[in-house]
Amino acid sequence: MRKSLDFIKKSPIVLYCLVLVLATVALALFDFSGINKSSIYISQLAPALTAISVSGILGGRPEVKKLINRLALWHIGLKWYVISAAIPIVMAIANVIYAGFRINAITVITAASLIVGCIGEELGWRGFLLPQLQIRHSPLKSSLVVGIIWEIWHLPLRIVILYTGDVPAFLVEYVVLATATIALSITITSIYNNARESIIPSVLLHSVNNILMCIFIPLQTSLVQTLIFTLTTAVIAGFVVYKYGLSYGVQEPQ
Repeated sequence: MRKSLDFIKKSPIVLYCLVLVLATVALALFDFSGINKSSIYISQLAPALTAISVSGILGGRPEVKKLINRLALWHIGLKWYVISAAIPIVMAIANVIYAGFRINAITVITAASLIVGCIGEELGWRGFLLPQLQIRHSPLKSSLVVGIIWEIWHLPLRIVILYTGDVPAFLVEYVVLATATIALSITITSIYNNARESIIPSVLLHSVNNILMCIFIPLQTSLVQTLIFTLTTAVIAGFVVYKYGLSYGVQEPQ
């Protein structure tokens, strides 16, 4: 038992990934319908539930409280809210310029589900994984690992949306989209570290991005559009890192 606890404390990322798989499968099958709209929203809570569980195992109630508090750290400076909302808008505009769009009305319930889902994801990705990784690794390496885990977690959804029977085409588009996810992970790390480890900006960015993707259709419906989306995301990552850096930097509230 002692050896098991020692392993868990030394390998929190491994434990997180194992619990994440179990939690995601359990939540996806919760309504006995597999992967559909409702189960996707429900599954988005898996990263948060995993983060809370593993935090409790590692440090008990104090660690869980520390995790949840990252959702309440709102006094971080107005510019981080503006930047976090502006980034997904730029990403959406890049797609719309190329492909045009049609407005798809979404309900308040759908928007609320998207926001709750993004909170569920970000509490895991940036609330737990990123700070755990940055204890031992550089912000860049930590961003890459979070981005890879984030994208692998999305693999079942990517298969449902992108796979049409052509394996090589799917693999190419998936790799391109994975590159965008990793670039976005780097961007969010810069914002997170500069915003005093608050995950409110990442929740805002994630939520606005998902809502815009639902409203403006088509988005990312071809390889060319995916390439444009990825290139835009990479350029944004480069700009944000150049402007604000990746390392920790406590900003004065504005």
